[in-house]
Amino acid sequence: MPKKQATEDMQPKRILVLGSTPHTRLVKAFEWDKLPKDLNVSDFDILVMDFTPFADEEFAHGINIDLIPSWQQFARLLFAANSEIIVIGSPAFYLGSNPYLPSTWWLPFSPHFVYEVGEAIRNVNQQFASYFEMVRQWTFYFEGFEQPHPDLVEMYVGVGAPGMNAIVPKLGSIAETRAGRPISFSLGFDATRIVRTRWSEEATGTSRIAPSGTVIWLPVPTEASAYEAIDLILRERYGLCFETEPPKWASAFPLPAELPIESIIKEKETAITRINNELAEARASLARVSRFRKMLHEQGEDILEPIVRDALRELSVGVEDAKTKGREDGRLTDPFGRKGMLEIKGRTGSLSLFSTVRL
Repeated sequence: MPKKQATEDMQPKRILVLGSTPHTRLVKAFEWDKLPKDLNVSDFDILVMDFTPFADEEFAHGINIDLIPSWQQFARLLFAANSEIIVIGSPAFYLGSNPYLPSTWWLPFSPHFVYEVGEAIRNVNQQFASYFEMVRQWTFYFEGFEQPHPDLVEMYVGVGAPGMNAIVPKLGSIAETRAGRPISFSLGFDATRIVRTRWSEEATGTSRIAPSGTVIWLPVPTEASAYEAIDLILRERYGLCFETEPPKWASAFPLPAELPIESIIKEKETAITRINNELAEARASLARVSRFRKMLHEQGEDILEPIVRDALRELSVGVEDAKTKGREDGRLTDPFGRKGMLEIKGRTGSLSLFSTVRL
């Protein structure tokens, strides 16, 4: 094995889940209506997409398609080495409205689906045997590809595999109806470079082939939630080990060793609450006292004058607010009973207190 390839294989897989959250902290997960603006699906190795929320037509039409990852990102992801995309759910939906996105906006070819309902499930691939234990009914099956527009295919492959100009799809069946129609399938794509002569539009051969990663489409689980199905895939297919959320009833049965520790935690939390309250009071006191420092630099009747009057009151001077603004800045009575008027000047002048009028 080449050294670079061996190093890549030893790297932990970056996994993204769209449409279902939360899962283990080992994966990134987002709801469809809470996608971050800077999300880039091609930054991941594995993508799991839960399409089951789109069974709610109102929800699907309300999605902001500007936040949905673009087909260009999917093209780069799909043709990255060892990539895998797993889809769970029916493709019978459109995202947004006027304009809208079809459920296959992210693929180079649009699969053609037939929407019927059945319960007979045959020829299940053993890799997905555990998953199909949760499936008792199917609602669609694959029936070939829609005819793609050549220009669109060339654009897609040009983004995903630069230098190529054509794609050859590959289909693998995972589970089938009684009539042999795939209700679950895998897709792969070979990007190729078709060589044409100047005298003929017919292809004369291919220079090389760039294989894509794998797309796996699974039906909706009927015996479990899609959330549980995704957890199963993360554990069994990708080997992630994580704890499940404990049921609510489990908290009613604490272990004996837990009780004294919980008591200590409550004491510490009470102490933290008390200290936080004392800290808030101290900060409020500091703010009240430090406001007098504004006398060093503030000015004007709305800011400086009220602070000066408050400072004099702190010194046990009786102070009245100005009765006629513009003519006086307030009146005072000193501790000896002497009365006077205040004239307060800001930093452009000086601050002075005058007992200019005896009343």
